[in-house]
This record gives sequence, C-alpha cells and structure tokens, in this order.
Amino acid sequence: MPSIHNSFSSKPKRLCSRSRRLNKTELQGLIDDLLARQELYRRRADYPWFPGVPNTRLSYARGQRRLRHLKRALKSAPRETNQRGNEVERWFRPSSSFTFDATLREYQRYSTDQDAEWFGVWVNVIQRKVFTYAEGDCILVSCPTAFCFAAELAHMELFYGPAPAFMRTLNGDGSYSRYVETRPGSELNQTS
Repeated sequence: MPSIHNSFSSKPKRLCSRSRRLNKTELQGLIDDLLARQELYRRRADYPWFPGVPNTRLSYARGQRRLRHLKRALKSAPRETNQRGNEVERWFRPSSSFTFDATLREYQRYSTDQDAEWFGVWVNVIQRKVFTYAEGDCILVSCPTAFCFAAELAHMELFYGPAPAFMRTLNGDGSYSRYVETRPGSELNQTS
C-alpha cells in the first residue's frame, strides 16, 4: 500500500483509466513520476529502502517501455479544458515573476493584491491568453472566442477581487484617495 507522504508507490499507475481518457496534464504527471523512478534506478544503491525503485534491469526495461507508451499517448491526448471551455496548459519552471515580466513582450500585467516575486498574472488581449505563474507552476489559458475570454476575465475579477491601489493620498479633510491602474481587458468586462 502506498504511503500518504510518498508520491511514489510500489505499484505503477495504470496507463489509462477504464472510465475515461486522460488529458495532456494527467499524462504529463504520469511521465514525470516514471522519469523520477527511472532516475532512481541509476542511484538504487543509495536508496534501497525507497519504495518503487526498480531493482532489476527487467523492471527498468518495463519502465522504459511504459515511458515510450505514455509519450506516444501524450501526442494524441485531448487538451485540458476548464469550466468556461478554455484550453489549459500546465508546466513547471522554477524562476521568478520578474523573469516573466521581462520575457512576456505582448502581455500586460494583471494587478492583484497577491503580486510578488513568486506570483504573477499576465493577460494578452490580442491573442486572448492568460498566463499565471505561482511558485514555479506555469498555467497558460487560451480562449477560442472573445466571449470565452470575457468570461475568463470575469472569473478572474471575482477570484482576485478589485484591483489594488498603487498609490494613496491623504486629502485635507482627512479622507484619502486611491489610485488604481486599469486592468487589461477591463473594457471587455464592461461591455458584456
């Protein structure tokens, strides 16, 4: 029985579920797990206690064969879609949000109160794409139509809340004024 604290189990996961077809994100997770096991085979003398480490060349060969099958299935797997019908791609890249600020040329920063070095959201209004970076996890949402893009932006508005003020000033009467930058795609939310 696999341990709760251990992501590797002694039994390999089933290639495809009998109830449904796996999407690209789930298949990529299986490939990553199997690649980690295969890497542990090379270091098996250091980790003989670790469950799921292939102990023989035969089990290593089975893993390699399974890896080929998974990579072949990944090519024809359906893309992951969210509740609004938009395509979702996920991957992992250890970096910082400042790196993406410099490299995402056509994207505009979507300001949230959670913005930091380890988190950021960018929107490309022309290509109808939303890119999210959170502690190494990269999520790219591609919207096929303008209506789906407006629905995605409306969901983001609900999820992240109102835009944070980048500056506040204290008026003479004791009240203060908040200065808020308009978010990209806000004109789409107001028209729909």
